[in-house]
Amino acid sequence: MNDEVLAFGVGLLVVLDGGFAGYRARAGRFARIRRLGHDLRAVARGGFIGLFTFAIAVSLALALSGGALFDVSSREAAARILWVAGGYAVLVIAAFVPFLTGSPDLRSLTTVVVFGPLTLLRPALIIGACVYAAWGQSGRVMAAVAVGGALVLMQDAVLDRLARREPRL
Repeated sequence: MNDEVLAFGVGLLVVLDGGFAGYRARAGRFARIRRLGHDLRAVARGGFIGLFTFAIAVSLALALSGGALFDVSSREAAARILWVAGGYAVLVIAAFVPFLTGSPDLRSLTTVVVFGPLTLLRPALIIGACVYAAWGQSGRVMAAVAVGGALVLMQDAVLDRLARREPRL
């Protein structure tokens, strides 16, 4: 994969994760039946936080590398993250198919049976993807992967705090 595809893929995963985190942060705080606009705003806020997270991670990677975004080892680390986290993202996106059918029973079942376990798996998966990506790489790449993973894990906490500041409806 070339550098642009890797950067776009990892960035897309971070923005998607932010969007999902935004939805999770507001999911139980809005009790109205018609809440699509509210949910979309929460996803957009999360996506913006994800984009901000990715910008910070890229800036730190550039600072650590001396100006070149990818060398051989960082390219390999990014590809490893893309494979592991990309597979998880595909599962989460596929889970939205039954969720968006409109049936309240199917939405509830999907939330409990699919989204619940995937949410519990997320931190371990991110840590595992970072360990796999950093394994055997230089200290600079290990540091960049560790900081990037920590930033992604922090998205949930930031979005949860932002969601708590809004009134419950």
